[in-house]
Amino acid sequence: MVDAHKLDLLEKVFTPAAPLEDQALFAGRIEQLAELMLLTRQKGMHGILYGERGVGKTSLVNIFKIITEASFDKNSVIVAKLSCYSEDNFEEVWQKVFQEIKVPNRLFAGEERGDRPAARLDGTTRLSAVIKDDFVYTSKNIVRTLSNLKTEKLVIIFDEFDRLEERFDKKLFADVIKNVSDSHGHIKFIIVGVSEDVTNLIGEHTSIRRNLKEVHIPLMRNVELKEIISKGMDKLQLDIDPEAEASIVTLSGGYPYYTHMLAYYACYTAISNKKPRIEMGDVHWAAQKAIADSKEVIRQAFQLATLANQRNNYKEVLYACALCNTDEHNYFQASDLERIMTVIMERPFKVPQYARHLSNLSTLERGSILVCIGENRKKRYKFRDPLMRTYIRLLAFQAGIKI
Repeated sequence: MVDAHKLDLLEKVFTPAAPLEDQALFAGRIEQLAELMLLTRQKGMHGILYGERGVGKTSLVNIFKIITEASFDKNSVIVAKLSCYSEDNFEEVWQKVFQEIKVPNRLFAGEERGDRPAARLDGTTRLSAVIKDDFVYTSKNIVRTLSNLKTEKLVIIFDEFDRLEERFDKKLFADVIKNVSDSHGHIKFIIVGVSEDVTNLIGEHTSIRRNLKEVHIPLMRNVELKEIISKGMDKLQLDIDPEAEASIVTLSGGYPYYTHMLAYYACYTAISNKKPRIEMGDVHWAAQKAIADSKEVIRQAFQLATLANQRNNYKEVLYACALCNTDEHNYFQASDLERIMTVIMERPFKVPQYARHLSNLSTLERGSILVCIGENRKKRYKFRDPLMRTYIRLLAFQAGIKI
């Protein structure tokens, strides 16, 4: 009989579809977590957390929230976290903030019972229930209301900040940050979003740059990905073959999202087959499931990039692009592919034999699957969608390509 309890536990251990919320299962990101904890104690400083999609930004701030709340007396710290959406404007974002700020009821101790807002069972009251119905969300009113909260530390986390579009006034938001930084050092803002740099997230507001601590979230190191797997296996009381573990790490390409997905499916098939050990066969099944689960837009982009009426090498070139080493920003040069192309093609394969392919893969005709910067011999390439790299790694793995 299948171990239903272990399958239920698996849903909580490896969570590719949702950010991690269990500190015991959190792995890696020690440096970035330390940076966030430090800035909460630096007067006038706020944090801006940025990086590619799938690198675990939301999981990191979830754990940061848990640790921050545990680091202070529960009545002396308030941590609020909200998600931004493309349709939100300035007022709607701050309405969410006030909804998420839970004020300890002790702050209302001096009021007459009939004047107090409705309290929650956890001993707090949402700030949105305290303000007047005709409250106007101006920068001045927002700063004054937040500063009036008699708490030692107030931390507000704006997740998915990159989703905000033109309806959201970033200049007004910058005004709030500037005013808070100048006069209210106990209030901290953490801005989180998908971006290659800070400017894309907050715009050209130089007046607040000195108040923002930039925390870049890079791809995870292999040792961190192994830690994710190890903690999960310990929790599930499963063993894993070293080759299977190494394959999951390599296929993940630095993205904890894919580590969670592959580990989840590998464990699922092992548990379903009453096996105490994850083996290579389980990883192959997991890779096939991950390919099938990939978004249609990624599958279509790969098909467009490799489409042809006759034999070509576009698929092999993309395999090499996905498997080669990259710099810290995930760029690579044509020469980085030579060794891998030689292995794939089973004969010496030099840059002139695939340089045209790389150029074409960065054009609309091939779906612009690659981004190209620089000119001539200084050209560098990267995948336009960072998750495409791991998707193609999975295809290469299933095709039996080993580098």
